Amino acid sequence: MKQLTKTLTACILLITVVVNLCGCFRKNDQSTRELLEPQVIEYVKEKYGFKPDIQDWFTESFRSKCDHYVYLYGEGKKFMVHVDSYEKFTDNYESDEIDEAVRRWIDERLPGIYYAHVEDGFFAKDEKYNGDVWDFFKSHNKFVRITATYVQQSFSNGSSVSFMTELDGLGIRYDYTFLSCPSEESAKIVCGESFPNEYIDIMYYAPYIDESLSLNEPFGQAYYTYGVRSAEDCLYFEVVANGSEPVPYSQYSIHKSKESMSDLCPTYKISSNYSGGNTLMNLLIFIPLSSISINPMYQEYYGSNKVENMRYVYGNTPDGDPYKGIISVYGEYAVFQLNITGSELYFSIAEVLYR
Repeated sequence: MKQLTKTLTACILLITVVVNLCGCFRKNDQSTRELLEPQVIEYVKEKYGFKPDIQDWFTESFRSKCDHYVYLYGEGKKFMVHVDSYEKFTDNYESDEIDEAVRRWIDERLPGIYYAHVEDGFFAKDEKYNGDVWDFFKSHNKFVRITATYVQQSFSNGSSVSFMTELDGLGIRYDYTFLSCPSEESAKIVCGESFPNEYIDIMYYAPYIDESLSLNEPFGQAYYTYGVRSAEDCLYFEVVANGSEPVPYSQYSIHKSKESMSDLCPTYKISSNYSGGNTLMNLLIFIPLSSISINPMYQEYYGSNKVENMRYVYGNTPDGDPYKGIISVYGEYAVFQLNITGSELYFSIAEVLYR
């Protein structure tokens, strides 16, 4: 009986701990804010010597992970402090200065750079920028992932960025992605975005990027072009296998359908142009937001580009029971991926209705 009592007591204590921990997952948990905000202010005061103003607060939670992002203002600039599940504090107060130093260094070697960005630009209290960007990364043993954006710059032979090997001599661990955009307007949309999965992430911005050159150890250097194809008022991009080049002609044609699957957006019909019979093709579809009759409502987590009030719908016929999938927004487009296995397919965008 005593053993059973001890076991029940231990279970109750464990449940209590789990419930208390899960409290941090709630976005508007006032007790969590009251606990962490003084710590955030003290963190900034100790690292930079000034007291910031707290402007906003956001909590991102997934399973057992809980991350808090505190939006601050101080010394004439906006920045964030990130508090992770283990209560480790980092900030991006100096990230703009670090990005600019990297941009200048690259521009001296390949002039014309529009923007440079170091991914994961959050640094701990003891990681204070010393004015020498590469010494800063080396002294703190930081892995550096650099994204550099150009306008109408060719990277096809790879030699244009051979200067990046200079970092080998500095003892810096790094990856890079160089992007070429067709215009400055496109570069404005792309710059500052992160592409940790390189081609898999970049292709969602295909309307704004002509080509990319990436180095990712241990896979080496990879070059891609991003030739989107026009179809009525939407665009599509044929996803290719890793290391492959897009085919020079399209295997599919897309046209507006007279039959409708949704009142929210036109319905489109994909037809196969492949003469060898049915084949599998992955297409990224880009529908202009201007063609959709409602505005996207973004899901509530940090950095979200997914929307919760719309789904793309598709099926073999417009009047059948449609399948549904999640939409993301990139730039001015609602974007989703279709896996085409037959000779034709209908698709559109439908509204998700809430009770």
